[in-house]
Amino acid sequence: MPKSGKYIMIIAGILIIGLIGVFLYHINNERTFPFNELLREHFKEKEIESIFIQKFVSAADYSDTLFTDKKDIEFFMQSLPEIQIRSDSSSHGFPEYPTYEILIKGKNEKLFLAFIISSRDILMHDYEKKENYSYKIENEFRLDKLEFLDPFLVKLK
Repeated sequence: MPKSGKYIMIIAGILIIGLIGVFLYHINNERTFPFNELLREHFKEKEIESIFIQKFVSAADYSDTLFTDKKDIEFFMQSLPEIQIRSDSSSHGFPEYPTYEILIKGKNEKLFLAFIISSRDILMHDYEKKENYSYKIENEFRLDKLEFLDPFLVKLK
């Protein structure tokens, strides 16, 4: 085989491997799945010791609550709407209000997750793994579906 044909075969092989890699990357990132599946992936309900929730209407106007009772934690977990999400590395900020910040602690603080949910994005921080994740909301989710939390939230002055 001539020397130029050998180089063409090497370049073609690299391009094919690159295309397969890009294809597999997009398949993984384009997959949508329920928000509840994401939560189950990181913990089991029996491991949860407390859930702290803050609702921000503006930077200065917010309310919060803390669930420590098992029944309240169960109620919260079962009441979460089926938000369809997909991984998205471009979600960085949450300029619009309202947003919900949810902090979930496990026993002996082995598990500690933080979620910020806006109308289009979910940002998650896993304190145990020290990693950030961002997700795009894919379905017609509206934040008013989280208003079941409002009776629990105490307005701070």
